[in-house]
Amino acid sequence: MQRTLAKLCKPNQAISVTILSNEAVKNANYQPSLGYNLNLEPHQIDNAIMRCVDKRDLRTGLLIHSYMLKLHSCGFITLWNKLLSLYIKCEQFHTACHLFDEMPTRNIVSFNTMISAYARHSYFLQALSLYKKLKEDDLKPNHITLSGIIGVCDGLPEKCMMDIFHAQAIRYGLNFNEYVGSSLVNGYANQMKLVDSAKAFTEISHLDLISWNIMIDSCVRNNDKEHSLRIFSRMLHENIEFDEFTLTSVIKMFLGPTDIDNGKMLHCCAMKTGLSHETSVTNSLISMYSKCETGMASARSVFEETMAANIISWTAIISGLMQNGLNTEAISHGGQVDEGIYALSTMISVYKIKPRREHLSCVVDMLGRAGRLSEAEMFIDEMGLDSNVLVWEALLSACRFHGETRLGEKCAKKIIEINPERHGSYVSLSNIYAERGLWEDKRVVLENLPANRLKKEYGCSWMAS
Repeated sequence: MQRTLAKLCKPNQAISVTILSNEAVKNANYQPSLGYNLNLEPHQIDNAIMRCVDKRDLRTGLLIHSYMLKLHSCGFITLWNKLLSLYIKCEQFHTACHLFDEMPTRNIVSFNTMISAYARHSYFLQALSLYKKLKEDDLKPNHITLSGIIGVCDGLPEKCMMDIFHAQAIRYGLNFNEYVGSSLVNGYANQMKLVDSAKAFTEISHLDLISWNIMIDSCVRNNDKEHSLRIFSRMLHENIEFDEFTLTSVIKMFLGPTDIDNGKMLHCCAMKTGLSHETSVTNSLISMYSKCETGMASARSVFEETMAANIISWTAIISGLMQNGLNTEAISHGGQVDEGIYALSTMISVYKIKPRREHLSCVVDMLGRAGRLSEAEMFIDEMGLDSNVLVWEALLSACRFHGETRLGEKCAKKIIEINPERHGSYVSLSNIYAERGLWEDKRVVLENLPANRLKKEYGCSWMAS
């Protein structure tokens, strides 16, 4: 078979990629010119198409398609379905649509393939039309059909469609299927209908890990802390082996200052099951511990033990340290500037992570709080942050704290230039002028406040720390 395909793919043969013209698809009598006669059995063609699917080999697939047209292979629906899959996997969506319309015969697999493709390309109404069409063709939907069409409901304007397809699943006895049931659980959760989501979950006859994870994630998206913990406890009671996705989802529900005890319990579960080194789990644990000042030591410990820290890991630890400025471990507010700069450097040079604006703002903030204002200004200039209002606000705050009026004036003017609607900068600038005895300049700034429909906030002073 490989020798045959090699012949087909040789560039010096009479047939080329362009043989699949519109005429070839529209007209079943189209006869492409092959420079030789081939006599391939259906199972050989089937194997060849599957190789094309596995390797995303569109060119060979086109040649096989033309060969099938030449032989009028109308009766082999399996071959046409696999060609359909090939075009979809090779990102030839419109060709697949054309092939589906012109296929000599179609079965439920054909419809399932196209419904899934329409859903992935956000053609939700077209997917719905296909579902109606298969019913008109007296085809019975299976679990793949219903799972696919339920996933389309979020993109439809009529939110009642979820209930309609739930009823369809019950009618065909498919609501017990884990694929259909999980799709319903997820679909109802997206519509913030947790009660219906939980009902669909209880109807599933065989709960696999994906079903459990979708149910827990549904609780998280609907902010139902107690329900998510109940589901997780049930998993433990029934000795269901959970994974990092399960733990990450549950931990996300316990990010309040009073949740640290439950968080510690989940941390123990992670350590016991060997999931404590999974990056997604450690990121959630860092965020959880960071919400409580007494948990920052644990957050730092989890971060240092993270084997594959990513940008989320760094953001979580830096944000936690920033939020707990009185903690001695804090980089910015605790004054450990060199350590903070080293952390940023490690992100870039060791972990090859491109820092985001939040990270760069942290550097400006910690340099400013340490009184290294000129370095902070130089950092803004060298990193191309001149149009970032957040870094100028961070530096303005530091200038106010250290009484640096001249640089503070520059910061306030920059903020006004970038975003005139941020009225705090007008107030700060007027106070800077007052400190320097520039009363006329202060009057001009304050006169601009009504012009921008802004009001001066009461109790705001340059001397306030």
